[in-house]
Amino acid sequence: EDLSNEILYELFEYLDSYDIYKGFYNLNRRFQNLAINSNVLTKINVSTMSKVNFKDYYQNILLPNRNQIKVLRLSNPFTTDLIFSPPRTILNFVHLEKLIF
Repeated sequence: EDLSNEILYELFEYLDSYDIYKGFYNLNRRFQNLAINSNVLTKINVSTMSKVNFKDYYQNILLPNRNQIKVLRLSNPFTTDLIFSPPRTILNFVHLEKLIF
């Protein structure tokens, strides 16, 4: 609580976006806003995430913040199925520059 936003953003640079979500998102409104508003959401790697964790992350982070995501790394069939179901869902990621399978 006492650390400045700048220091927390520095710490976020060393963490994966999912780790930030799991570790900080539900602490309080300040940490939730920091997690959502950081640049960490521009590059998302969900290649090692379990199906249960991915569904939660998809609903709470990916969909609400799809306008910020520039790079999305998928590798599991269930992640691909969810992102492309229905097929037009991926079109909502308007700033997506790179999609990695």
